[in-house]
Amino acid sequence: MRLATIIVGIIASGVLASVSATQAATPAVVPFGAGERANYQVRLAGVNVGRGSMEVLGIKTVDGRPTYHTRFRVAGGVPLARVDDNFESWIDVAGLFSRRFKQDQKEVRFQRSRAFDFFPERRTFRRTDGSGETGTLPTDEPLDD
Repeated sequence: MRLATIIVGIIASGVLASVSATQAATPAVVPFGAGERANYQVRLAGVNVGRGSMEVLGIKTVDGRPTYHTRFRVAGGVPLARVDDNFESWIDVAGLFSRRFKQDQKEVRFQRSRAFDFFPERRTFRRTDGSGETGTLPTDEPLDD
């Protein structure tokens, strides 16, 4: 009797682990898909001064997990005030949180270039742009800029 209880417990544990793993890998319902792109005109006082786009480049693997690779770009401006921004995110398909983020920003006199890998399971991050910075995440579902 005790052996039968142990065997049933082992089988049940395996089934529950399998169900849990399946649920964790199930993509969230989203209103976008790979290959989708939206283009924008940037206007200032009714005058076209640039353009922007948002796109889902595809599904890529980051740290062994499937992610939506997205990009947001804005470029344009007026003389002496130019903008050229590029933001890329790798968003977990199941949890819709960030696993990677890259920012290249050039706005008038401001420039920033940085890149991060996020490890939500460990609540840590690592900069991958050469700074070597690491740290603790305040949540296990991080968002980027």
